[in-house]
Amino acid sequence: MRQNAFPTEKRARWKVKALGVWFSTIKGASIQLNFEEKTESLKYAVDNRQFRRLTLLGKITVIKSLLVSQLLYILTPLPSHDKFLEDVDRIFFNFLWDGKGDKIKRTEMINKYDKGGLKMLDVKSKFSLSKVDMDKKKYLNNENSGKWKLFFDYLTYHGGKCIFTGNLDMKDIKNLDIKHEFLLEILQIWAELNFQENPCSFQTSPIWNNSFIVRIDDTPV
Repeated sequence: MRQNAFPTEKRARWKVKALGVWFSTIKGASIQLNFEEKTESLKYAVDNRQFRRLTLLGKITVIKSLLVSQLLYILTPLPSHDKFLEDVDRIFFNFLWDGKGDKIKRTEMINKYDKGGLKMLDVKSKFSLSKVDMDKKKYLNNENSGKWKLFFDYLTYHGGKCIFTGNLDMKDIKNLDIKHEFLLEILQIWAELNFQENPCSFQTSPIWNNSFIVRIDDTPV
């Protein structure tokens, strides 16, 4: 029988939870199920600690040591969801100020101590860095033979590991036409962190997947 011969509406529609993560054939369902569930559990965890008379530093410690760990497991394998991250940020700061509104700007709170801040968690940066750092390191590690790395074989058409060891800017990442949302997000985060607009030396710059070197039809090779 010809592949995909059945109409879309006739295909099986299912959802299942495995190892604490929801999976579904319904587009967007797995993200919604996972993030909604974690948002509710996070609210519950915060409400249970609201009565404790903690200092600001004490609450920040609770956020970093107890609450964030509940989210990393879900956020690492799934594409980020801006609304979810905004909700998490709002929950954390409501907990910090007992729901009475921010007393100090959030940009000031996340600063280091020597800059007048309290090193409050920057939600978006924290989860972005954790995601790309964990996946990239394991993918580039030749001693790691995990079957999950087959998922990254999609990048073979774009240079494989060279895509991480190169020097691609955000524009060239988008032009790679990567359809998979999760992989595209990983590469965009990496480009934002890794791209050197003014390399110290072209002699030590990578040749492949470099936005400044070896371009064909205005595209890095």
